[in-house]
Parts: sequence; structure tokens; C-alpha cells
Amino acid sequence: MKPVFKSNLYFLIVLFVSMVGPYIVRRPLALLGLNYGELLMTVHAIFFILPAIIYVIVTKAPVKQTFRFNKVSLKEIGYAILIALLAQPIMTLFSLITSFFFDNDVAKAMDVMKDLPYWMMLLVVAVTPAITEEITMRGIVLSGYNHKSKIKASLMIGLLFGIFHLNGQQFLYAAALGALFAYMVRVTNSIFVSMICHFTVNGFQVSLQAILSPLTKLVGNRQDYSLRSLPMNDKINMVLTWGFVAVIFAALVAILIKKLKEAAEERGVVDSYDLITNYGRESVNGIGDVALERDNIINIPFIATVVIYLIYMIFFA
Repeated sequence: MKPVFKSNLYFLIVLFVSMVGPYIVRRPLALLGLNYGELLMTVHAIFFILPAIIYVIVTKAPVKQTFRFNKVSLKEIGYAILIALLAQPIMTLFSLITSFFFDNDVAKAMDVMKDLPYWMMLLVVAVTPAITEEITMRGIVLSGYNHKSKIKASLMIGLLFGIFHLNGQQFLYAAALGALFAYMVRVTNSIFVSMICHFTVNGFQVSLQAILSPLTKLVGNRQDYSLRSLPMNDKINMVLTWGFVAVIFAALVAILIKKLKEAAEERGVVDSYDLITNYGRESVNGIGDVALERDNIINIPFIATVVIYLIYMIFFA
């Protein structure tokens, strides 16, 4: 089976499981008496970690190579944290745009968990997805794109990561972050940079909510989960303001990405695609040169993924 086809097929299976799985495990998990946070972590383990283990066993994929469990320098860790912090205004812009059309389900979920202690919120919202989602997306799925260029692979993983969240309001910023994380993994050849970056992004949001929560209680508990009712002029002004800020921070992120790449190169890291193009195309799992060239990123599993996602968003979201 061709690498991209296998990755896209795996993603399709995981996506389908995450759609129908909650209806299957809802009653058994209810018997455990878990709170909302514990329930989310358990669901993530069942739907993302378990399939990854099964994938490795069935395909006999090399664990370290597939998941890129490679050490990184302290400098790269620092860059990953800074990139996560500087990406916040960009996320805000994309989240703002989608909030004009969709309810903010993330805010609803955070509101449900507001009574959980800070450490539990951090564990649920930051630690868990930084492990489960990264193992799925920047581990198994990205590994199938090793023979594709960094840009092409990152954009594709970003698109799939946006779909992965099954939420219209999250799609834009999740896709942007997904592409960013994938590129970081490719230039460093380590999943740990995306895990750190992912944790920092979500952890910052949790920490911000913890700081602002007492203030929101003082002014009232009313929550607005959508900006659809705002006048058009207000929407335009908000987009222009945040757009200006986002452009500045995007430039800073780009500089840090370049620094991250340079730091990785100091460790001797060479991208998988660069290895193939510079030193001759190699076979992947016994697949020949011609087969790799014809391993299109737009294939039946990908088309099925898009169709299922659109049906889900139109009729069930």
C-alpha cells in the first residue's frame, strides 16, 4: 500500500471512529462516574492512542521512525514555546472569522469545565491533545508524506487537522496550526517540538481563562458563543484590527521557524524529502520509484474524508 494512501486511509478510519464512537461508549463510560474532564481524556485514549497501537502492531511500522521520537536541543524547545505564544493573535483572527458563521463550541466546552481545578483543566485541554492528537496527526499521518515536500505535506496535514476537529468554528485556526506543527516536525525531525508547541498553545488559553474567570464572574455569567449577530461594520473593523496584528506576528513566527530550522540543521537534521531528492529516490517499504511518484495526495480515502466531513457538518454538527 502506498504511504500517502495508507496515511489518508488511517485518518479516514480514525475520523469515522471519532464520529460514531461516542454513541457506542457513552453508556459504558457513564457507569464509571467520570467528570467531564476525565471523560474527555478517556475518550481520547480510546479513539486515538488505541488505534495508533493497533496500527503499529498490524503494519509493523518502526515506532521511532514513524512517530519521530527524536531528541531536540534546548534552543529548539525555546523556539517552539515562543512560536506557540506568538501564534496566538493569528489564531484569534481565524477564530474571529469563523465565529461570524458558527457558534463557539470550544467556549461552551470550557464553560462546562470551569469548575474543574486548574491542574485538571491543563491536563485535559493541554497535555492530553498534545499527546493524542500529535501521535495521530504529526506521527502516523505525517509519516506517510515523508516523500512529499515539506510545504505540500504541511498544507495537507493542516487541512486534515482542520477536518479532524469536526467543528466549523475551529476549522481555520486548527488547519493553520496543523500546518505549522507539521512543518516544525519536518524541519526538526522530531514530534516533540509540535507536542511542546501544541501544549503551550492550549495551556496559554487555559491559563488565560483561569486569570480572567474571576473578572467575568464580577461582570456577570452571560456567555456569547457566536458573533453572527454583530453588525457588518463591527465585523469588518474587528477583522481589520486583528488582521493587522496577525500579519505582524506571522512575520515574527516566520523568523522563528527559520531559526528553528537552523538549530535543527546544527544537529545534522536533513528533511526526508531532501534526502530523496538530493541523494536519489529510495524505496519506501518496498515500494518502487514509480509507485512513489504516483502516490497522489488526492486519493479515494481523502475524497471520502471530505465527503463524510461535509455531510457531518451539514446534517449533524
